This record gives sequence, structure tokens and C-alpha cells, in this order.
Amino acid sequence: MTDLTKIEKALVSRSEEELSDIVDHFIAEIGLLNFKYGGSMNIVLRDDTTKWVLGDNDKLRILLLKMLVERNLDGMLKVKSAELLTKLDLIKTN
Repeated sequence: MTDLTKIEKALVSRSEEELSDIVDHFIAEIGLLNFKYGGSMNIVLRDDTTKWVLGDNDKLRILLLKMLVERNLDGMLKVKSAELLTKLDLIKTN
């Protein structure tokens, strides 16, 4: 595996981990809301024509994480790559 491939995999891993932390925090907040006010643990998503029943937080977590990765991973990789290049340039010039 080349060094560039290792760096890319590390950036992807860190980005996915960051998104996973966001989803986990959101799911935990939903749990606290349900505990405090007594809500259903079943997750139901709807639009005007379709209803999706996810059933539990694990399925919601998977769905949210996939959505966030699909929507944000490329942008996160661009930003994190630019930040890394900036840091490397600072290290090289000092």
C-alpha cells in the first residue's frame, strides 16, 4: 500500500468516525427525550406518499450515517486534505 493510499484511508476513516460521533450523539439525545417525556422507540419516517418504519435506533443510526457519509464525505475529505497539506507545509518551512 502506498503512503498516499494510507493517508487517504486515514482521512476517510477519520471523517467517517466524525460523522459516526454526530449520529451517536443525536441518537443519545433521542433516547433522553424518550426517557424524559415517554415516546415511542419505533422510528417512523414519512413523506406525502410513503411511510418507512425503521423499528429501532440501530436502523435509524445506520440510515443517518449512510445519508451523512453520502452527502458529506467528499467535502470533508477536501477540507481535511487541504488542512493536512497546510500543516505539512508549515512543518517543512520551519
